[in-house]
Amino acid sequence: MPRREVLNTLLNYDMPLFCPVWFSSQIWILQFDEELGPVARKIWNKFGLVLRTGVVDYQGETEQKNLFHYMRTDNFSIFELTVKATASALELFGSRSLSSSIDSLILFYRKEWNIIEDMINADAPQGGYDAAEFAMQKSLMCDQRLNRIAVP
Repeated sequence: MPRREVLNTLLNYDMPLFCPVWFSSQIWILQFDEELGPVARKIWNKFGLVLRTGVVDYQGETEQKNLFHYMRTDNFSIFELTVKATASALELFGSRSLSSSIDSLILFYRKEWNIIEDMINADAPQGGYDAAEFAMQKSLMCDQRLNRIAVP
């Protein structure tokens, strides 16, 4: 498995590692994987990696490839691991950055909801068809994005 080989190579690496937000985000997420978690934790501890608040900063998603970047993936397994990693990061940061992190989560899900609405509107047939009925059918089609959002 290529991911295991990469992690084992990192674990055996003898030089210091540079730790940008994208790297700490990836290793943090991998710690929640059943199979790769133990190796990822060893890497985290060996190199003294730290989790910066930038991993849950919505504004830095594109340039830093933080946790929000991985929450947009079509791979539901990665999404599930990232949700666990994000919840754990929020617990770790505690009250010092909780409100800004919650604001970032709200912005993320608002953006996701806008994308879903755009997808529904783009696929809607023109004229002679009930748009609300089409939207409901589209919503029930188990769209990848809808599986990631709890809707009241």
